[in-house]
Amino acid sequence: MTPNKKIIRKLSFLTSIVGIAFLLHSCANRGHGPQGGMKDTIPPKVITSLPANRALNVTPKEVVIDFDEFIQLDNAYQNVVFSPAHSPAPVTKVVGKKVTVNFADTLTPNTTYTIDFANSILDINEKNPLPNYSFAFSTGNTIDSLQISGYVLNAYTLSPYEGVLVGIYEDKSDSAFVSKPFDRMAKTNEKGFFTIKNVKAGEYKIFALNDIPQAYYYNQQGKDIAMYGKLIIPETQRVIRIDTLWKDTTKTNIDTIISRTYTKYLPNNVVLKTFKEAAPVIQKLKKANRPKRETFSLLFNAPVTQEPVIHPLNFSNGICVKREKTTKQDSLVYWISDPKIVAMDTLRFALDYLKSDAEKKLVLKTDTVEILYRKKKNVVKKGEKVFLKFDNNIKSPFDIYDTVSFTFDEPVRCVLKEKISLQHKVDTTWQNIDFRLEYDQLNCIKKMNVIFDMQQKETYKITFDSACIQSDYYKTIDKFSRTFTVKSVEDYGNLYVKLKKIPEHSFVELLDAKEKVVYKRPIKGEEFSFENVLPGTYYLKMTLDENANGKWDTGNYKEHVQPEEVIFFNKKIVIRANWENEEEWDYLATPVLEQRPQELSVQKKNKISTK
Repeated sequence: MTPNKKIIRKLSFLTSIVGIAFLLHSCANRGHGPQGGMKDTIPPKVITSLPANRALNVTPKEVVIDFDEFIQLDNAYQNVVFSPAHSPAPVTKVVGKKVTVNFADTLTPNTTYTIDFANSILDINEKNPLPNYSFAFSTGNTIDSLQISGYVLNAYTLSPYEGVLVGIYEDKSDSAFVSKPFDRMAKTNEKGFFTIKNVKAGEYKIFALNDIPQAYYYNQQGKDIAMYGKLIIPETQRVIRIDTLWKDTTKTNIDTIISRTYTKYLPNNVVLKTFKEAAPVIQKLKKANRPKRETFSLLFNAPVTQEPVIHPLNFSNGICVKREKTTKQDSLVYWISDPKIVAMDTLRFALDYLKSDAEKKLVLKTDTVEILYRKKKNVVKKGEKVFLKFDNNIKSPFDIYDTVSFTFDEPVRCVLKEKISLQHKVDTTWQNIDFRLEYDQLNCIKKMNVIFDMQQKETYKITFDSACIQSDYYKTIDKFSRTFTVKSVEDYGNLYVKLKKIPEHSFVELLDAKEKVVYKRPIKGEEFSFENVLPGTYYLKMTLDENANGKWDTGNYKEHVQPEEVIFFNKKIVIRANWENEEEWDYLATPVLEQRPQELSVQKKNKISTK
């Protein structure tokens, strides 16, 4: 090989190496920024502060805390808590690696101040929070160091209450909670847990408060509150903890057993249950509405205990109306039967009714009411017949323990039973069977039940001939026919529960997976049951009904009344078809924090909203 060829081959080899290196470099630099490496999971670290954390005899106008990296604050207004409450509220800012807190007013002498950041301090890049960080200093020569911890739950659901304020008072008068800010306070985390720090020795009342906007005391009804039935006495306890060091990761060979002494702050298990006080009943006419020409409604603030009296002002005194009953009894629906009055756009009348006065007592009042019917665009084509609309609950397979029902848009004046047929399919033929009709009201019929001897696994057909049902406004139904098969008793399951102790004045509810009440039973002995339950996942909830009124009652702060206690069976119950479930329930055995089943706790919890 000639020298020239050797040189050429060397150059080709070098060119190839450079080319490969270039390709590797190109592949490595696709996208933006460096790739790979360990994810940063380390939270920000405090380097210095001015004044120092837990400093004594200081009255700073500003607190400055330096961190080892750039940081941000997550919703400082909502998450950062100052104790004691300071007015105006201190201003918290972040600049680069610093947190600054500016106090606009003079600090109180001989007082321990706490700035509880919770988990609101995050690094810029990965949003790693500095957990449970708090900063304290004292304007006197001592730092109060006791703590009070516990949980806040919703009294009705026992779900954890996140973001609620928990505070204490050294003042034990009833007026403290409704007149002045908490002495010291903290907020609950996502588990409903709180820790009030830097508490001095003494006896305290403790409360929870959904305090939006922030006033730091119970300044208006409608807020969720909780009150504890006993005084809180904070203390410390020296506790020995045994730690085991292992020789290997299998934890089978002990290396060393170490005894460690640490300080335990008590109480650490306070449970507060929030409730909303029942609003005082203030009766007044809220609204008058006329959605259709044929009807108008009067909506009140509370259930109507005495029938109002209508005195017509612009129509004949001989108005003929039917009043429709509503579930809550706070809305009165009237159906007008006089065509001349139906045709009027505006109805004016004087209304005599019971109305709350300034002292919230019911007194007879007279108001003038004017109701305007706003004409709607006619969507019915010329010559098109308008039928009476109705709904039904028929589905196939039909629940054997349900009743076939029809609900009409307007009151019904005429039902021709002979033009309604109910047939039972026997082999391949349809046979007529007997039935009866049941109405929801006598004077204003809007719902009709069809009652018959329903048999499991059988097929039925119900048929309405045209014009067999007529409304007060002479509308008739269109032809209707529906075929359905009935479920078998084997499609259901049963639940039998035996109580270890019988509660006095109580009822139990069977809840579905969305906490909707499926069945409700009073407890009258050591056993109760829910029979013929559709397959699914269910939960049991007991209410200790102290006043025996058949419903859960809320609490009242002024009267020192706690909300009625609810107790959950602490596991889910799976009902299967043609299966019987038997359970024993010692409802006093499970601590309140362990009662609510995990599946329910995951899907639902209270959380404070700032909207």
